[in-house]
Amino acid sequence: MTTSRRAVLATAGGATAAYASAPRPAQAQAQAQAQAQAQAGGVPAADADVLRAAADYAADKVRAVAPRVSGFPLATKYEKWVYSQSGDWVGGFWPGTLWMCWLHTGDDQFRTLALDWAQKLAPRRTDTTTHDLGFLFTPSWVTAWRLTGDTA
Repeated sequence: MTTSRRAVLATAGGATAAYASAPRPAQAQAQAQAQAQAQAGGVPAADADVLRAAADYAADKVRAVAPRVSGFPLATKYEKWVYSQSGDWVGGFWPGTLWMCWLHTGDDQFRTLALDWAQKLAPRRTDTTTHDLGFLFTPSWVTAWRLTGDTA
C-alpha cells in the first residue's frame, strides 16, 4: 500500500496536536505532565489514544520517507514532494518534524536526522534577504537548543 505525501503531512498535523497530550519516552517530565493533565480532565483517555495512534502513524511514515529526502520539503506537486536545497522559507519545518518524531518515539534516528538537517540551515543564519527567519530557526535550531541544551 502506498500513501501520498499529502496524507503523511496531514497526519503529521495530527501528530503536532498529539505532541501536547501524548507521553513521549524521550521526555519523562513531559510524560508526567501529560498524565497529570489527563487526570485533571485535560484530554479524555479515549481522545489521547486516538491522538497517540495518529502520532504513531505519522512517525512511522516519516521514518519510512526520511532516508530518501534529498532537500528541504517545500511543497507537493502531483503527490510528490518538491524540494529546496536552501530551505526556502519553510526549511525549519522538516527538522522540526523530525524533532517531534523523536519526542514522540524516543528513536535516536530522528534526533540524528533533526540535528543533521538543522545544520544544513547554517548558511542561512545571516540571511538578511528574508523576514522568515523564525520559520527557519524556531522549529530547527531553537528546538534543538531547548531539547539538548547544546548552544552550538
